[in-house]
Amino acid sequence: MDNKLRGAVLEALARGDVEAARRLLADVHREKAYLLGDHYLGRDVADGAARLHALHIALISLLYGEAEAGGVTGADLALASSFARARATCGPVEPPTAPEGLADLYRAAAQELSRLVEELCSRS
Repeated sequence: MDNKLRGAVLEALARGDVEAARRLLADVHREKAYLLGDHYLGRDVADGAARLHALHIALISLLYGEAEAGGVTGADLALASSFARARATCGPVEPPTAPEGLADLYRAAAQELSRLVEELCSRS
């Protein structure tokens, strides 16, 4: 994953910059698309996909706040809510109940989100 992109996401989160978050969400989606293309070439991209998904979740937590619903979208929103709570308390991000077959992705994304929380909390 591009450390410059991760740094830009951290800056937007630290400032609460919604407009930057919207722009960065497009960049994260583009990076995920390239990474998933590597998967089709036979590369193992699970860790990178989880880290990029964590950035996606962090950005939507800024854009949409707390909400929960079912399915993958619900798991994403639950993870975004968990990230928002963790930021407020400087605590760990708990992975949501994930749809079948996606538990490892959500667990890895929650770990990356916890690292983002640690970095953001160390700035204050």
